[in-house]
Amino acid sequence: MANENSKNNLIRVNINIPAPLLANVKDFASSMGLNTTSAINVLLKRALEETEVLNKLPDMMTAIAELQKTALEEKRN
Repeated sequence: MANENSKNNLIRVNINIPAPLLANVKDFASSMGLNTTSAINVLLKRALEETEVLNKLPDMMTAIAELQKTALEEKRN
């Protein structure tokens, strides 16, 4: 059982994963020197972070366009 004073509360989750996907996860785990559970945690975290970045991308592109417009206007003056 996990240490209750731990910063991370662990919850056991039973899931069904397609065999080819699990094979890819195990290959990733092996290449990173991780066990399968840790590899799944890393991959889930990466996917969530990537999704967050993609959701912020339109705002970032707008900000870049505004900065370019401001720089162009300053260059003209």
